[in-house]
Amino acid sequence: MAFKYTGKTPDTFLEATRNYGFLATCRTRLRDVILLIRRLYLVKVWKMDIHPFTIISLKATLDRTYPRGVHIGEGSAVNFGAVILTHDMARSQYMHTRIGKYSAVGARSIIMPSVTGRRSFHRHPRRARQCNRCGQSRQNNPHRHHDEKLRPHDRTRHPR
Repeated sequence: MAFKYTGKTPDTFLEATRNYGFLATCRTRLRDVILLIRRLYLVKVWKMDIHPFTIISLKATLDRTYPRGVHIGEGSAVNFGAVILTHDMARSQYMHTRIGKYSAVGARSIIMPSVTGRRSFHRHPRRARQCNRCGQSRQNNPHRHHDEKLRPHDRTRHPR
C-alpha cells in the first residue's frame, strides 16, 4: 500500500507558518512524521495490526512478546503510559488483544491479554452509587435502609 501523508493539519506548510509560527509548525509536522515512522515500524517489523488512522503515544507500551496479537482499530487513541499486553506468563498463554474502532485507551491504563474493547478504556475515580428508589448513597451497604420496607418480590429486584 502506497503511503499518502494525511496529517491533521489541512493547510500547507507556509499557511501554517503564517498562522502558528515557524517553530510550532515544524514541531507539529515533525511529531506527525515520527508517529508515522513508529507506526510503520510496529506494523512492518513487528507485524502488529494497527490501522493507519490511529494515534499511539510515544510513551505507550505495546507488548512485543506476541506482537501479532495486537489489533488496534480505526480512529483509536492510545494515550501516554498505557500498556497493551498480549501474553500471560503465569499461564504460558499468548492471546489476541483487540481495541475496536474509535476507542480511547486512557493514560496509564493496562489492557490485559484477550481483551476485546469497543469504545474506551480508562480509569474512573471511585464514585458512590445512588439507590434507584431513594437517591441515597449506597457505597457501603447498598440496601440496608430498605430492609424493613421491601416486600419479598422487591427483594429480588434489589439484591443486597
